[in-house]
Amino acid sequence: DLGAKTVYVINDNDSYSRTIAQIFETRAKAIGLEVVGSEAYDPTADEYSELAERIIASDADLLYIAGLIPNHVDFVIRDLRGPGYQGMIMGPDSIYADDLIESLGPLSEGIYTTFGGVPGPLLEGDGARWYTEFKESTGFEPGGYTAFNYEAVSAALAGFEQVCTKDRSAIREAVMGLE
Repeated sequence: DLGAKTVYVINDNDSYSRTIAQIFETRAKAIGLEVVGSEAYDPTADEYSELAERIIASDADLLYIAGLIPNHVDFVIRDLRGPGYQGMIMGPDSIYADDLIESLGPLSEGIYTTFGGVPGPLLEGDGARWYTEFKESTGFEPGGYTAFNYEAVSAALAGFEQVCTKDRSAIREAVMGLE
């Protein structure tokens, strides 16, 4: 609980983002947050000062931004923080990216994100082992979805190795039979 009482919800008008924004808005109302604004923004614009003015004028405690990084999430936040928006900012896993932090610098401080995973340094047991081995073997810090992608590719490769032929049904069965 972040203590917010009011929220302004925006999305970049992508089907994923619209859906996430709608789900967030429904849940926000169900837990007692007052939705003081909700709209889609143009993901191709170069500046968002008018949107920022509406959000600031709404006096929302929280901005929920459902958007994809390439669709100017950083521009929206920059144009909102620049005039002094002091409220909290939150978004879904689509904004959980180093690119956003690098683009915004100090303006990225205090942005919350929902993410269905645990950061690598906090993993325990097998997850911690995987994280350490991945970093040591690649020299890279795994991103938010690296472990999921790694496991998906590993399963696909194991299915290919079992079947050793261009037979989709057989590969699918092999992958589904993995433990």
